[in-house]
Amino acid sequence: MNIPAQITAGDTVKWRDVATKDNLGNTIDSAGWTLTYWLRTNTAGEGVSTVASAYGTGWETTLSAAATAAFDAGHWFWQAIATQGSTKLTLG
Repeated sequence: MNIPAQITAGDTVKWRDVATKDNLGNTIDSAGWTLTYWLRTNTAGEGVSTVASAYGTGWETTLSAAATAAFDAGHWFWQAIATQGSTKLTLG
């Protein structure tokens, strides 16, 4: 996953991820899967989720300046989940 290691509050942030495969060799791409990023910190109620847009066979994710404006300094954690129907796979 290509999420930046550092995000500055108030910045618009974009990154791209390529298609991948699951443990059985099945393709996970933007044609059949939705990719959602979840970002959280240890402050109660603070965090954001964003759904990536298709970009070729992969995805482009954007966090708007408005979404990052309230980010507190400190350690944040993220999770990337691909969804296809009722199937969910944690990619990162």
